[in-house]
Amino acid sequence: MAHRYKGYWYRCKRERGRVVTEYLGAGEFAQTMAEIDALKQQERDLAREAIRAEMARENDIDREIDAMGAQVRALTGAILEAHGYHKLKGQWRKRRDVE
Repeated sequence: MAHRYKGYWYRCKRERGRVVTEYLGAGEFAQTMAEIDALKQQERDLAREAIRAEMARENDIDREIDAMGAQVRALTGAILEAHGYHKLKGQWRKRRDVE
């Protein structure tokens, strides 16, 4: 993103892990370059926001799926317990006939 300092336009960018300031010049050309940089930044911001919105929708869907899975596990557990099964170390086992 370009910025103006005392009538001159500069652009900061990262090269090989260091921040480098690039002189764009003064006048209309430099101002046009600064406007182009601002438009590119807006496009990146919009794209980033769209990705965040999509991730939020996907997270909502994941939460719904997890809730449904918990309901299915609870229902399955209730049915298995009613039929004489129990959980042993996370596995469902048939109870032995105790006499």
